[in-house]
Amino acid sequence: MVGTLALVKNLDVVMRYKYTFGIIGIILLMLPIFIGTTISGSKLWIRIAGFTIQPGEFAKVFIVLFLAGYLAENRELLSISNRKILGFKIPRLRLLLPLFAVWGVCLLVVVFERDLGSAVLFYTIFLLMLYVATGRFSYVVIGLALLAVGAVGAYKFLSHVQVRFQVWVDPFKDAQGQGYQIVQSLFSLADGGLVGVGIGNGMANNIPVVESDFIFSAIGEEMGLLGGGAVLILFMLFAVRGLTTVPALNPTLPPLAPPVLRQPSASRPS
Repeated sequence: MVGTLALVKNLDVVMRYKYTFGIIGIILLMLPIFIGTTISGSKLWIRIAGFTIQPGEFAKVFIVLFLAGYLAENRELLSISNRKILGFKIPRLRLLLPLFAVWGVCLLVVVFERDLGSAVLFYTIFLLMLYVATGRFSYVVIGLALLAVGAVGAYKFLSHVQVRFQVWVDPFKDAQGQGYQIVQSLFSLADGGLVGVGIGNGMANNIPVVESDFIFSAIGEEMGLLGGGAVLILFMLFAVRGLTTVPALNPTLPPLAPPVLRQPSASRPS
């Protein structure tokens, strides 16, 4: 973030290379499918000089930059709705193609990389940015419908999605096996109580891969309900400030909440 502020003086430069960023993001996202290494059931990592990295983490940044540039350039076109179904405005089919494309890419990630979390994250990021750019609630409804279809299909045909879902529903059913990680995280949160056990005094290292999979459980154990709640509120404030900053950076975008103009009173001269 600091490097961007120091090096990128004009955001038009980012806008100019949006498709390049999009291609780089897609390549990084799909790279583990071809040269990836499977760890803990997910094919997310690639090995370089003895180190393992997740290219999908870098892909998030590039894809968000592409989406921001694409939506800013095409927001007026995407905002058009020329048909109504039961009083609900539906965009034209060709305007829904970006939504279908992102949905398809996310399904590929679920099928070939076995990464359910990143796929849902990418999809919801796109859906949120699409709504912020267009203000059309119809995109949200259609997007959620596609998400439901993809979720049901993945559960019916992909065994690893079934396992993830069943462990999420009842981790204690196999507490020493598939549900061990979630069960240990729940124990950590329970140990934290209201105010936590203190920084550095927790036993969250009993959770497998706690440093990347269950960071919040460690926070909840050491800082308690109050500290964990404060962390969530701070993230929510970051998100809200980001959404309210968008119209200020780009005057062509309408504010999220239009200002209420006070009407002159009839009893006083205007």
